[in-house]
Amino acid sequence: MLRCLFIMIKNLRILFAVFAMLYAFISSAQTLHFDRNLLEANGITAGQLNDALNRNTAPPGFSVVDIYVNNKYVSTGSIFSENNIIYYSEDIKNNAGISSESWTSTKVVNNAKFHRLNHSIRTEYDRSDATLRLVVSTKLLINPDGMNRVTGGTGAFVNYNAYGYRFNGGESQLSSLNADYEAGINTHNMIIRAHGTYSAFRSHETHARYNHIRDGYAERDIGQIRIRAGRSMVSDGGFGTGFIDGAMVSSSTGNNQAFVDFDYDASEILTIEFLQNNLLLWKQTVQKGHAELKNIPVSGFADDVIVLIKRNDQVIDSRLIVRGQINAAQDGSAGYYAFSGRTTSGSRSPVTGAGFSHRFSDKLRPAAAMVSTSRYHGIALSNYSDIGRLRSNLWLTTVRNENREMGSSLNLTVSFMNSSLSYMQNSRHFSYLDQALLGGVNSQRSSIGIAQSLRLNDRITGNFSFTHYNFYDAPGFNSVSTGLNLALPRASVGVNLSYMSPIQRRKEADKVSMNLFLSVPLNFGEHQATWRSQYYNYAGTSRLMNSLGAHVSDNYTLTASQMRTTGAQRSDAFSLDNSVTTPYTTADISLSQNKQSGLSSQTTAVYASGAIAASRKGIIFSPSRVSDTWAVVDTGVRQYLKVSSLQGGAVTNHDGKAIISPITDSGNDFIRVSPEGLPQGVVIANNIREFSAKRGSVAHFNFNAYRNRLLLLKWRNKPAKISQSDVFYDSNGKMLARFIDKDILIIDEGDLKKLEKEGMSSPSNINVKYRLLPSSVQKKEKIKNVIFNSVNA
Repeated sequence: MLRCLFIMIKNLRILFAVFAMLYAFISSAQTLHFDRNLLEANGITAGQLNDALNRNTAPPGFSVVDIYVNNKYVSTGSIFSENNIIYYSEDIKNNAGISSESWTSTKVVNNAKFHRLNHSIRTEYDRSDATLRLVVSTKLLINPDGMNRVTGGTGAFVNYNAYGYRFNGGESQLSSLNADYEAGINTHNMIIRAHGTYSAFRSHETHARYNHIRDGYAERDIGQIRIRAGRSMVSDGGFGTGFIDGAMVSSSTGNNQAFVDFDYDASEILTIEFLQNNLLLWKQTVQKGHAELKNIPVSGFADDVIVLIKRNDQVIDSRLIVRGQINAAQDGSAGYYAFSGRTTSGSRSPVTGAGFSHRFSDKLRPAAAMVSTSRYHGIALSNYSDIGRLRSNLWLTTVRNENREMGSSLNLTVSFMNSSLSYMQNSRHFSYLDQALLGGVNSQRSSIGIAQSLRLNDRITGNFSFTHYNFYDAPGFNSVSTGLNLALPRASVGVNLSYMSPIQRRKEADKVSMNLFLSVPLNFGEHQATWRSQYYNYAGTSRLMNSLGAHVSDNYTLTASQMRTTGAQRSDAFSLDNSVTTPYTTADISLSQNKQSGLSSQTTAVYASGAIAASRKGIIFSPSRVSDTWAVVDTGVRQYLKVSSLQGGAVTNHDGKAIISPITDSGNDFIRVSPEGLPQGVVIANNIREFSAKRGSVAHFNFNAYRNRLLLLKWRNKPAKISQSDVFYDSNGKMLARFIDKDILIIDEGDLKKLEKEGMSSPSNINVKYRLLPSSVQKKEKIKNVIFNSVNA
């Protein structure tokens, strides 16, 4: 018994000595001396040792760190540490979203301002991944939800859509260039825009240039009020005001906005124009193939939209979008607008107008509008109703024109599911603004039309529209158009017919246009191709085109085509098209040869569209248009990388920079840099940034790329029970791997053997180990597709 007690006392003395030594080691770690040769022999540098001993202490001087606020990434920037006090750069202060009362003092270092946070905000620094985490009370946050709010920023851009060609036909040589452009500047949430067209023509005899700026204005949202000044088109409620030089004040939300969608199969490069009330609202050049034009703005809901398809400024086709097919976008708040200025027509009349709309319920969404000049006055009342699948829009307009004559117009549109009925009745003296000054009144008496879109099954869709027009001073006529599309297992077939009945006492034959097309996809191993055949007949001229387009890559298509034209003149054309989409532009280069009346000619045509933007990051090119709100992304890697957002994406220029547009206005969005395509050993930390941008802002996102011995492994057979937030450790508690993207793990190259032999486990399921299959790591992909085998621990 005494012997056992003696042994216990002896063991307690040993334990006490061990604890004393550990305490002395911890309390005097700064005075410990390590064998440098022994450390270097084990691959440990003095800097790594210092970081390990002071992992949670910011190094003195300047550092670049990732800032997290309540575990949410907000910014990357510079900090300055002095006597264990951290000062933050101006960029971090502006982007952290912490209220101004939390910033206490300012320190100037190397002519740059650095700011200090008060002691109520807890900091957690980690040298291992250069992160600084701030724990902040929600009452000290500008945005309690922690979302990064982006506002301001400056940038300029030019959206362009250009088409040029050179024609050589024996003694005749000519060249032409046509371009539609939008020039824009964003500064401090102000949107400055100008739209115009440029054309140039050169031949042996003539040389002409023409530049027309259609509009130019500045616009900004101040709270819930939107202010616009300059020359712009106004949606005035259906009086035909068109463009004015003046100012407009409106609510930033709530207004009824009208727009249309239009699809067209183009056999060549064409120009498409949208007109309403004889006003040109939109103009766009499209490439060969299937063109889908979405959300084209129009001036109102009370008039049909005419679509003109042109080739070399000659109308080759026309379509009618009836009122029932005009779409509306309106939220639940009240909307209003008021404008004042001068019309851009020949009279240059001073004009004022105002409107108001409100949604009380689905059945009651009234709107009122008025417009007034010194000699023209008008008022319009309408109501939009939505009851299940039944929608209606009733519009009553009363005017007193420049000849002091009273007139009125009644418009009614009723839609049920995919069918719509439109009716319009004009009085004798109803006219639009300035129409009576041109020596006439609106001769259209009434019109009634029906439109139907059909979806018989998954393979058969169609559309039909019929409109009958009555006039006061001329006979009426009918307009009919119909289309049918059939999707077969290995092909698609479509037909579109348009008919306009002949007018009495005229010798002109019936106006019929017909468009037939056949599309057959073909596969040649890994490559895909499409054979298309299209027949078109209009105004006594027929054209038959056959083409074979091969998708050489995701961004490059080569098309060979032959087109025969018959009618008043007969011709045969052969062309070779190269269509390519690059990170800089969308382009099409076409070489064609034409034979007509025994004469041969050659044409070289070039089409290009995209945008050129300038910001503090320099000049950046984009194959897509830049919209009202956009972002500039700098990945930090001089290489082509994919960048995506909620509404789209882009590929960076060679310097790793890209324009992302559109960005969601005043809504949640994100920027993500794809880890695929990164050079070996390069990792972008925090490759996803969540934010909310104010309309008109230019957001700038800088990503940091790190070069190290880390590897990216894509877990091909990842079990469903494993979460993206899981972290994996070895048996000694060392972290081996974590997810940085969907199914993509980041690990240290030195831990590969351990993953193959011992495996790893997650705290969420410690009873299962995952061992790396060695054969899957030998491949040379930058992101290696690997397989893990699961075993019981």
